Amino acid sequence: MNESAVNQQQLLALVERIASFTVGIAVANNTGIGTGTLITDGTKRFVLTAEHVIRDANPTTIRFWSKPSASLVDKPAREVSNAEIKALTAGEFLPIEAVHIDKGLDLALMMLKPGYELLRASRFYDLSCSRTLGDPSLEGLSLLCFGFPTANARVLGTTLHGGIVNFLGCASHVSDYETDLNSTVWNRLPSSISPEDNFVLRYNGIGEDIDPHGFSGCGVWIAGATKGNAIWAPDLALVGVVHRYVEKLSVLVATNLAAVLRVIDSV
Repeated sequence: MNESAVNQQQLLALVERIASFTVGIAVANNTGIGTGTLITDGTKRFVLTAEHVIRDANPTTIRFWSKPSASLVDKPAREVSNAEIKALTAGEFLPIEAVHIDKGLDLALMMLKPGYELLRASRFYDLSCSRTLGDPSLEGLSLLCFGFPTANARVLGTTLHGGIVNFLGCASHVSDYETDLNSTVWNRLPSSISPEDNFVLRYNGIGEDIDPHGFSGCGVWIAGATKGNAIWAPDLALVGVVHRYVEKLSVLVATNLAAVLRVIDSV
């Protein structure tokens, strides 16, 4: 197996793991789509997302899409057959006990009721395994995103009450951390987006017909090999949460982990 094939297999393994921590989010009668990450601080458990994804939504009406036990289907949603859709997870409601938001950071934490057990292949990501970015030696480090971009959703029909029935298609994105970009981009972004609480990564998926809208709320991850393990095993670390796409710069803006942890500590 050549190096590119190995790298592709590694990427698929990483995406499968990230998918187990990730949920699709649908609000407003299933017309608004975003992404969330299942996290725990060791005591409390949350769905972490961008605040604007669930803004003004009643938590009891939000539907979530979780990873099925089967492997991910790597194709556009419009190409997925009805038979395949029936075999995949459907949107479900989660027992949300409270919602904590930080509008300035565009972050939302939906706290789940204690004792709730996740279904299928989903898992909570332990934040003790996460890390922050900012070291210049991270130049070129691969950043991975996995979410439910709006353009990769497929309308299946409508309900008797006028709600839309969607199938949420997932997609992944890989970008390199660029130190120079993260040093110079801030004067081209709104003043509310600070380098202290955010970082940026390039988004080049438009040519693949994957609209970035819907990636809002998705985690940004880095990976490495487990030291001392003879078999390559993917370690994952959460480093941020996407909350904005800046089209003129072709970048995604993400809240960094330090800011996320600050919000969690205040809950």
